[in-house]
Amino acid sequence: DWSRSLVFILYGGLYQGMAQEFIYNRVLPILGTGTDMKTVARKVAVDMGFISPLICIPTAYIIKGFLIGNTFVQSLANYVDDVVNKGLVFKNWSIFVPVQCITFSIIPEHFRVSFVAFILFFW
Repeated sequence: DWSRSLVFILYGGLYQGMAQEFIYNRVLPILGTGTDMKTVARKVAVDMGFISPLICIPTAYIIKGFLIGNTFVQSLANYVDDVVNKGLVFKNWSIFVPVQCITFSIIPEHFRVSFVAFILFFW
């Protein structure tokens, strides 16, 4: 399916390749640069409480929506519907809270985006 592949290429290149690199390696270090439990917890909390539900996941819905002919508003409405009716954010947290704990505590900074992209590939 070419349109599905294009969604992943655009999301992977635009969001993960550029935006997430900036967020993980320029923005989140403001919360601390260590791998101690307190710093990791702050980064995971910001990522799961703000970045994922308000930037990351909606971006995926917008790119997908654009490619299937939905408007920006329709794409966001689909996102909100999935959050409210299908527990999307809770499902995301069930996978990515542990993943991000590993990301910010064990994975070297230069491999973090690749590691998360690898996990997303299977999600």
